[in-house]
Amino acid sequence: MSKRVCEVVDFQNSYIINSSAIGGQACNTCRTQALAACTLIDQASGQEQAYYLGKACIGEHMYLDGGISQVPTSEVCITFGANHYKLQKKFADHRDDVIHIACPDDEVQLFDGRTAVWTDLHFAISKQKATELRTTEAMIQATEQLRPLVARTRVQGAKGDHDAILEYPIPYMNFKPDRTAVQIDVGPVLFAGTAGKVASCVEGIHLSYIMYTEFDRAEFTVRAATAIGEAGNAETLHYSQIVHTEAKTTLYSLDV
Repeated sequence: MSKRVCEVVDFQNSYIINSSAIGGQACNTCRTQALAACTLIDQASGQEQAYYLGKACIGEHMYLDGGISQVPTSEVCITFGANHYKLQKKFADHRDDVIHIACPDDEVQLFDGRTAVWTDLHFAISKQKATELRTTEAMIQATEQLRPLVARTRVQGAKGDHDAILEYPIPYMNFKPDRTAVQIDVGPVLFAGTAGKVASCVEGIHLSYIMYTEFDRAEFTVRAATAIGEAGNAETLHYSQIVHTEAKTTLYSLDV
């Protein structure tokens, strides 16, 4: 069987860099590692738009000698796109969460009430040659050899909607002792289950885990508002919404 070689994202060496200003004064430049990618393809026009999930950080005050953590604390992550981005701040209580969907040059309110604007945004996405793993045994051998693995999963949207191609590294890999099956459980990735049905495509992209044992279906566990407590009268964001869908997944081993 001949090898199929193509280029995939080298997530270990892929970054998004953005600079920001407050009141016209440059204040910060941030380099964020890309953890996953999602390319939306408009079914009608064929136009593509790529989005990248940045590694999360904790809400922070900038360049202080002490008291850097914002209180109350929050997990902050951004889904980056060239035209729109989504900034999510997850607090202990879902009612306090903040979601900003904006263009890079829009003003966004900060934790302390000031407003900031991005003055520059660029994507340093590295690509590397990779070999398609076309059999279960090839996947297991690449796993045993500690080779970096990347997957692509294509999910078709509803008619007139967007198709989505998800690309993500595989740091967590399972295989049966008799070498007859593998199972992937990876996250967070970008799930575009509702993309195209909202005002902005990035609004319909959510954090999720993806799981599968077969390569023509996938199960997504999507982060969503989730009731907690004995009375169920409080909410948090948790990976609790389960979605099963047809999908086409291909695994690759980076040529290192």
